[in-house]
Amino acid sequence: MSGNLKIDTRTRIVDENGAIVFGEGRHQILLAVDKLGSLAEVARHLGMSYRAVWGKINATEERLGVKLVVRNSGRSKSNNTTLTPAARYLIEKFAKLDAATRAFCESAADDVLNFHFNENGEAAGVTPD
Repeated sequence: MSGNLKIDTRTRIVDENGAIVFGEGRHQILLAVDKLGSLAEVARHLGMSYRAVWGKINATEERLGVKLVVRNSGRSKSNNTTLTPAARYLIEKFAKLDAATRAFCESAADDVLNFHFNENGEAAGVTPD
């Protein structure tokens, strides 16, 4: 490989218009909801505004047509938001899709990025060991 080149892969699920339905950021939001149980705490933990966190969850729910979180009533500051079974399914399947996508891209990148330049500045492929 030439230098320290690597592939930068981002797995995103988009709708027919290219709008993000789900990706790493929303995956992290749902994982944080599961752990922290509070959208306000999730926002603080991820360095986002409450409005941004809620907006991303809401947009994903609208695009998928399914609820991902349940906001339980009450004035408790903790554990008032929980994930639905659909959210848990999405978290699990996205993690598998993301891992498979990254593995494929890294493997393909090894072939593509495995080159060097000769003394004339021409790229020359190098066959893997």
